[in-house]
Amino acid sequence: MAGLRDASDGWFEARVESIRLLAETSPADARAALDQHRMLYPDLGPEPWHSRFRQLDQQLAGVRPSLGQPASDRPPAGDEQAEEGGG
Repeated sequence: MAGLRDASDGWFEARVESIRLLAETSPADARAALDQHRMLYPDLGPEPWHSRFRQLDQQLAGVRPSLGQPASDRPPAGDEQAEEGGG
């Protein structure tokens, strides 16, 4: 995306694809990226990208965004109890 003009078709395509791929490995990070995109582009962008972002939004419904902690530094999913000293 860095080499593309902001808000160009290529930029929106790269953005939606990067969030789509991130959703496969780290849904919480994808949710955070999508929320950030929505803050910058409340309408999500022109078609066909608007519809693609909406699909991602629906796919990630119910996922809480990460809070800035990189996925590699977070405990694996399901380890919340161990992190809190329980279990």
